[in-house]
Amino acid sequence: MGFKGFSNGSSGVKRLQPDFRSERNLAVAILKQAWHEAVIDLYVVKETSRKDYSQLKKKAIEWIRSDEDGFPYWCQLADVDHTAVRQKLNDTLRSQRRIVRFAMEA
Repeated sequence: MGFKGFSNGSSGVKRLQPDFRSERNLAVAILKQAWHEAVIDLYVVKETSRKDYSQLKKKAIEWIRSDEDGFPYWCQLADVDHTAVRQKLNDTLRSQRRIVRFAMEA
């Protein structure tokens, strides 16, 4: 993470302040990873890894849906509307369930 130095008044002591772009990039990366984990198609994962990915998917969905673990904070840093992300996640998961149901009926 890049830091910008600034002096503290007359003391001349430099303090480090995180670069806002770096914070935003970190927030975007965290949100992308959570999104990827939440919407992963478990049927394209090797059967031996499916249980692990299923737990990862469940945790990512829970994190995105929760206000308690900082999801809205990371969205704010990334300049993203957390309610819109949640709605998109719900729509995507609903669509995935329909596809699975259709495949099982075929």
